[in-house]
Amino acid sequence: MQGELQEIDLRSLLELAALGQRTGQLLIEFPRQSMVSSPDRAGAWQVSFVNGKIIYAGHSKFGYGRLNHLVRRYGQETLPKDIETSPHQVNHPLEYAAILTLFESQALSLEQVHSILRQMIQESLLEMIALSHGHFFFVTEPLGSQTAIAPFEVFPLLQWVTQQRQEWQGFHPYIQSPDHYPRIVEPEALGQALSVATVNTLLKFADGQASLRQLSHRFDRNLNMIARAIYPCVQRGWIEMMPMPVGTIAPQVESPEPDAPPWRIACLDDDAVVRQSLRLVLEQYHCQVTVLAQPIEALSTLFQITPHLIFCDITMPQLDGYEVCAMLRQTARFCQTPIIMLTGQDGYINRIRAKQVGATAYLTKPIQETELVALLEVYLGWKGVKKHFSQYLDGILNAPPSHGAMEESTVFPVKSD
Repeated sequence: MQGELQEIDLRSLLELAALGQRTGQLLIEFPRQSMVSSPDRAGAWQVSFVNGKIIYAGHSKFGYGRLNHLVRRYGQETLPKDIETSPHQVNHPLEYAAILTLFESQALSLEQVHSILRQMIQESLLEMIALSHGHFFFVTEPLGSQTAIAPFEVFPLLQWVTQQRQEWQGFHPYIQSPDHYPRIVEPEALGQALSVATVNTLLKFADGQASLRQLSHRFDRNLNMIARAIYPCVQRGWIEMMPMPVGTIAPQVESPEPDAPPWRIACLDDDAVVRQSLRLVLEQYHCQVTVLAQPIEALSTLFQITPHLIFCDITMPQLDGYEVCAMLRQTARFCQTPIIMLTGQDGYINRIRAKQVGATAYLTKPIQETELVALLEVYLGWKGVKKHFSQYLDGILNAPPSHGAMEESTVFPVKSD
């Protein structure tokens, strides 16, 4: 199996390998486009399979550097010298051969190996999923008796990666690459907005000497968690993202437009009080809110702004919410957009009708902030840029390690106000 990524996307390749229960290596050479907006790198991405399950994913660019950062969380400050002469290197990628050697020498437990490999696979697929150019080929080969110590099912991984990729795109253009280095440039502004403890934490790692990828390894968080934690500060110009460590000549980048919120939300309701209350709550959570009163005029506005999520009242003049939702669902642009119906009547029939016209969810008035934010988190795949950056950042950096878990919602709860 070989060809060009222009002919088939990576997701389909992974699904084919899973369905065919393949064993071997999927290699992608000379990628031209990825989530990393940096010059092309020589080398190859690789995904290792055993019976259709992924056991490793990485790139030759990582060498031992990524593994070095990941094993430090388990007290392994440096990799043993005999790693480089491991017999596993004959049949395995460099990183994976080293992990097998560490496991056999009992330097890492099975649980630790599982955690490290999961994080490696997740972050690698997150970059690979965006590739649109490159030559791929599948090499069928035996991978050794100790290979499948931590196999991962393909389809749950793809579901997780797709959600994470969507969120990562929301960080653009402020955060573009996991290999960029955050550096504080406005310490006074940070001091006024954040707590002293949080600023001290930021000063320790946002010094231009560690990339987002390295920070995710250090704090045992996935890339999106780290990016999400510092995004508000980067967006306001308090922290800048450097393409390379401070001290080298970096290309000049155009300053981003300040205060451009990451999520566009439209609220269609003929009640001015409801519109205002929705706006006040949503803007506290750093959303760009467009309020609309007339359903017919609202349709053209929605096509102009293309919101990420739409709140739509049911009872309105001219067109009711059911009709608006049905019309939007018939268009290519809004066939997948979350549409949440608003009503003062919490009736079973209303919920059935909302479901029939394609509504995503149903929210009863008067609207409660906790319910509203919960819907944002579910249907935007977003854990929120919260009102208090200090509390959120502290929650990310000071919570117990996630050990590479795919589910984040139970790991990093934001402290209540």
